[in-house]
Amino acid sequence: GMALAPSLKAMREQVEMVVKTLQRRGDKNLHYISGLELLGEADLDRMPDELHPDGDAHEIMGHRFARLAFGEEGVLLPGRVRDRDMLDFKPPLRPKRNS
Repeated sequence: GMALAPSLKAMREQVEMVVKTLQRRGDKNLHYISGLELLGEADLDRMPDELHPDGDAHEIMGHRFARLAFGEEGVLLPGRVRDRDMLDFKPPLRPKRNS
């Protein structure tokens, strides 16, 4: 029979599980940030084909990554980014697409 590919959700869960396992085994240099924290369902209007982010979405993802990785509670280098404009970035409002 044909093997089914794992879903994106299952792959995310597996990656997170592997990272947590390696962290428990002492790897202090491995961190996990879910892609859904960078771009999620609320951002669908920034993905014209409902999969690939547009230009604005890439900027949003960069700002969110900076906050999650380097903000006060960052998982990589906490407190490294203190620029409020970077950490409190609000994306420009976009008109809703017609369905």
